[in-house]
Amino acid sequence: MIFGTIKLAYRLVTLTILLYVFFGVPIGERTLFQHVVRIASTDEAKELGRELREAGAKAGAKVGEQIEEGLVAPGDDD
Repeated sequence: MIFGTIKLAYRLVTLTILLYVFFGVPIGERTLFQHVVRIASTDEAKELGRELREAGAKAGAKVGEQIEEGLVAPGDDD
């Protein structure tokens, strides 16, 4: 019981420190969060997002087809 509480406290302190560094500590002129936002707003990053979305949709459709094929028993013509 006590070790679980210590583990939880450690995780919360670690998360708090990480969030503080991510949002509050400047790295150069900007915080890490501001750097990430600026990188994500580039045309290349937006294009990557579109391509990943398309690839995910194709993969999802393929998996859906394979599931449908698996649900139909061999020789079942329904």
